[in-house]
Amino acid sequence: MSTLYLDRKNLEIRIASGTLTIYQNGSRQSSLPLKLIERIVARSDVQLNAGILATIASAGIGFTAISGRKGEKVAHLIGSVHNDAKRRIAHYRTYADIKKRAEFARATVTSKLHNQHRFIKHLLDVRPGEIDRSTLGHPGKFSYCVAEDEENSSWR
Repeated sequence: MSTLYLDRKNLEIRIASGTLTIYQNGSRQSSLPLKLIERIVARSDVQLNAGILATIASAGIGFTAISGRKGEKVAHLIGSVHNDAKRRIAHYRTYADIKKRAEFARATVTSKLHNQHRFIKHLLDVRPGEIDRSTLGHPGKFSYCVAEDEENSSWR
């Protein structure tokens, strides 16, 4: 998925058979399948009609029109929500179930700790003049956080 920026003058958008075609001054410039586009940003003089806007919205593509010298006039067309309601209901059900909530929290924390561990291991491999361009390559100059089990700590 990608963003299509339209920033040339005298553009026209046409849609046929699931393909968006761009014309400039009446001549065909390019075409893209709708399924590859996530959003369209129009920053110049672009001609399209209500049918094309409806097709764009029903394909789940967001459309933003920006005009004015400093971009002070903005209009948004929001595409379909991609089962957002189903996802939110699933989140609420998970939150309501204490066991599922604990499993989700444990998996999230485990994943974050694993990623932090990989990051710190990568930092320990830093050598002066290679990845790190400073004179003294030390991973401690980046901040990192280590979790502590305060209740079962042996430092009391």
